[in-house]
Formats: sequence, structure tokens, C-alpha cells
Amino acid sequence: MKPGFTALMLVFVVLFAAKTVHDSAAPAPQDDPMVSVSRGDTDMNKAIAEAQETLPLFLAQVLGPAGEMAIQASLKVAVPTESGAQQREHIWIMPFVRLGDGRFSGQIDSRPRDLGDLKSGDTITFSGDQISDWTLLADDGLIYGGYTMRLLYPGQTGIPGGPDFAPTPLPAAWHD
Repeated sequence: MKPGFTALMLVFVVLFAAKTVHDSAAPAPQDDPMVSVSRGDTDMNKAIAEAQETLPLFLAQVLGPAGEMAIQASLKVAVPTESGAQQREHIWIMPFVRLGDGRFSGQIDSRPRDLGDLKSGDTITFSGDQISDWTLLADDGLIYGGYTMRLLYPGQTGIPGGPDFAPTPLPAAWHD
């Protein structure tokens, strides 16, 4: 890993941690950095579908043979809230591993709002169908993946005050 890459990834994760997505129609309080999105939001559902479609390719690139992270990356995971079975809060997970049974386990790297006693730093286990996005800060300093983040920052080249998005969500080398 290149020097400074870990520090840059940490900046990236801190910036993402401030943007937890909650899929309810109710607006978030003004001082809350959470973004509320309706479950029926067509654009967000398309972004999630694209992230899920490319997830196997992403996992093949970032996980080692034992399911451990071989490079720095993060996952966004939809977790049922305490507000009701139909509500989910999307939180960032880093680091993470794929378990032998196909599920995943990882450390919460967001500030949960409606997940009971769960907090940043806690470890959770989740299934692949709960993954709603993925990100990779590559050696070129660009963010790959981030399908939902690209939607939340329309017309911007990256995270405000942070790393830039790559022109396309997938690195060119992954198209081979």
C-alpha cells in the first residue's frame, strides 16, 4: 500500500460517516447530517441496483482468499430500524470480512440514528442482499463505486471537501 493511502482512506470514511442515509419519507432534523430518502425513490433504487450488480466484481477485487479485506474499502448496509419493520437505515461498514457461510461481518463506521444501542465501532453481521453500495479509494486518489453517493452529490466531482469521484464507478482495469 502506498504511503498516505491509509490516511486518505480515513479522511474519505470520516466524510462518508457524516452522510448516513435513512429510507423514510420523513425529513431529517436540520442539524442532522442524515439524508432521508423515500423507499420508492426511483433514482436511489436504480443506484442501489447498480451497486448490487457490480458487488461481485468489487468483492473479487478487495477480498483476499480467506474473505479478509486485502485493500481498503467500505460497504453501505441497510439495517432495519427500531422505528418499524419497513424502515431501514443505511450505514457504512469498514473494515469487513466475508464469513464462511457467505454472510459478512464488519465494523460500523457511521453514526447510527435509529438502530437502538448500535454505535460507531460496533461489529454487525449482515447478508449480501443488505448491501446497498460500496466504495473504494484507489491508489490514484479517486473514489470508485459510491453509486448512492454520486446521486446524493449531483453535479459535483466528489465529496465536498474530500476525494473526487472517478469518472466511472468501475476502475478501467476491472473491465477486462
